[in-house]
Amino acid sequence: MIHVPQRGLVLFSVLILTAGGLCAQPAFTTSFEKGTDRPEGWRQADSPGKWEHGGHTGERSISVTGNGEDHGRWVYAKPPLDPNRTYRFSVWYKSEQKRSGSNSILIGINSSFKRYTHSEKWKQVVLTFRTPANGKDMAVRLGHFHFNGKVWFDDLKIEPVKMVYFERDGVQLGENERIEKGQYIFEPDLNSSNTNCYRVTTEQTVIHHENRMWFRENRYFIHKYQVGSYSQLDAELSMKITQEGQKEKRQPLKCKIEISKDAKQWDVLKQIELPGDFTIPIPKSYFPAKRLFVRLSGDGNFQVKKYRYSAKLDGSPPDMKGRTEALKPNHLIIDNRALRLVIEEGEGPIVSIRQGGKGVGRLECLIAQFEKKGVGYKKTGIDSAPAQRVKSFTLKKDTPGKQVAEVVVERTTSEPAKRKFEAAYRLTVPDNEPWFESKLVSVKNTDDVEYRLIGYYHRLQPAGGIERPKAHAWENLAAWIAQENFLGAFAARPGDFCFGFRAGFGDTTRNVQAPLPPGQTWNSSEPGVILYFGEGVDDAFDRETCRIRRRFGLPGVRRQGATEFRQ
Repeated sequence: MIHVPQRGLVLFSVLILTAGGLCAQPAFTTSFEKGTDRPEGWRQADSPGKWEHGGHTGERSISVTGNGEDHGRWVYAKPPLDPNRTYRFSVWYKSEQKRSGSNSILIGINSSFKRYTHSEKWKQVVLTFRTPANGKDMAVRLGHFHFNGKVWFDDLKIEPVKMVYFERDGVQLGENERIEKGQYIFEPDLNSSNTNCYRVTTEQTVIHHENRMWFRENRYFIHKYQVGSYSQLDAELSMKITQEGQKEKRQPLKCKIEISKDAKQWDVLKQIELPGDFTIPIPKSYFPAKRLFVRLSGDGNFQVKKYRYSAKLDGSPPDMKGRTEALKPNHLIIDNRALRLVIEEGEGPIVSIRQGGKGVGRLECLIAQFEKKGVGYKKTGIDSAPAQRVKSFTLKKDTPGKQVAEVVVERTTSEPAKRKFEAAYRLTVPDNEPWFESKLVSVKNTDDVEYRLIGYYHRLQPAGGIERPKAHAWENLAAWIAQENFLGAFAARPGDFCFGFRAGFGDTTRNVQAPLPPGQTWNSSEPGVILYFGEGVDDAFDRETCRIRRRFGLPGVRRQGATEFRQ
């Protein structure tokens, strides 16, 4: 974490991470297009599976079919994943269910997978996992358990990510960690989409299955409990251990809990041989301690359903709740205390916006192009081409009162009226303000076909979409309330901008009309667009939008179209 020196009242927080060793490991992606009698690298197991024609994208996908009492899966045995590393896993699926009952669609790798429910439409699921330290159980599995019907899968992607944790006053806490009245507590949500990605984990081989940690064949985890520079004065562990199946057929349960101050010399704290609920105090001889290591290992095919570590801290630690973000290896975070902007290299938006610990929206780039009659939208020759990835980013300015970042996005595929391009944006973020400015700097034609640059969009997709009854467009301003209960707005000083809405998002457009031969760049002289975020309270909507107009010196109150949404 790089802190800009404090000048005035507000301290900016800027975090820049580069890939390092992570960049050497490419993402594993497939849309199941390649193969002969089956998709390349995949095998099908148990109940019927099929290599399908058609899918979420492209021409192929895979499917499994169940009768409600069986199970089946497609398996990719050796994905290019490294041991003890964190990855983001995403895939699209849809299903047809013959009758209600078991609803278990299983997605993940053998050491970390979850159940998902029936979905008639294509749905993307995303989970984050840490691979086992021993490199085992990393086969990809897409399937079902006792599902009555058919499930399709497509567009699988696994990519390395870096876990970024919330930090305040020198204390770093991740998801599932908190400090309350001087007490540190780690209590994992075993059903989280971040599966086993805990800040406290140094290594593990235990299987994370749905909502439990599954121990068999000498599985283990090692946790390191350290809370900034605060010493722990006492601590205890509590957990719930279960065994499934008929009692007479269960293997003997052998659970061992060990503790250490240096992860080298281990002492046995307790050995557990029967299922149950346990609270285990750590002996006073270990305290005070800046850090403690806990190793939980076992055999006998048992599950840990609940787990909790708590410790009393010395001094006066702040009350705080941890957060975790799984970000691509190359990324930039600008946190001005009111907004948190995340820019990630690779596929995705220009920037993702967070406020108060939750995502509120993402800003995307679209370029309107004209190529020739007979192609594009309704054969008019015109279409809107979205950027597909962030090519690069640079922190251009690091001065008192604001941060300035430049982001280059690009479209890398080409089709009639959706030709390749490269666009540069400048993001200006003032300190401690709930808004920032986005300015399109230039557009370059990177295709081998000449087209006309019709105009460009700033498109903001709020989390959950826009509340239609509370969305208005005025001259130089559009404002709405999102379903996640925040007030969003686009604002611009005088310029050739048009404000509007579409299903679920708002946008601004600016007319350009500039011919772009291959390799040529159009440079913008227009001012930027301001993106504002505030409280989304219905009865304050009109008052707040008036205040926004006054704040940015925007003239006029004439609406371009009240609650008009274009599909």
